[in-house]
Amino acid sequence: AWLCGLLHDVGRFEQLRRYGTFIDAKSIDHALMSVTVLFEEGRLRDYIAGTDEDALLRTAIRLHNAYRLPEEMDDRTRMFCLRDADKIDILRVNVETPMEQIYNVSTEALRQSPVSPAVLDAFYEHHCVLRTLNHYPADNAVGHASFVFELCYPESLRAVAEQGWLWKLLDFKTENPDTAKAFAGMKAEMQRWLEEHAK
Repeated sequence: AWLCGLLHDVGRFEQLRRYGTFIDAKSIDHALMSVTVLFEEGRLRDYIAGTDEDALLRTAIRLHNAYRLPEEMDDRTRMFCLRDADKIDILRVNVETPMEQIYNVSTEALRQSPVSPAVLDAFYEHHCVLRTLNHYPADNAVGHASFVFELCYPESLRAVAEQGWLWKLLDFKTENPDTAKAFAGMKAEMQRWLEEHAK
């Protein structure tokens, strides 16, 4: 588990070096880059000697940014996929780092942004919003909040409810009345959903 946490984002360094961005949609899937650096280029041996857990490490690192883990995955492998922790941390980053910086937009564009109907539909269907549905800056915030619907463990849901990052993200600062109404509705729906599922 410690190695998964330590190594899962090692591809970010190469992503930034090659493409000048941390945005996967504008460069490369950073989890795939982590696997490439660690396993295909052999850099894993810089951290540990050969073990019988290499396959587990590879799977956990490759899938840490997946929208959804494969249903057929065995419980032990699922347990080491740090996807839940990664998604929860993204909520924190979206609150602590200015959204203008994360989404590469102006404050005005962010504050005036509508929410795409398809993004709202995906949210209310209780699953991750696919990046391909995003058309406006506010869609990104909805997409990040929607990660909660795909968390694997009840403890992850309890952590999300208690830490407060999700609620701060859903208190989206906007000057668009329709967007304000949309986020208020999504926040209420998320509270209801978490009360039902975080038991």
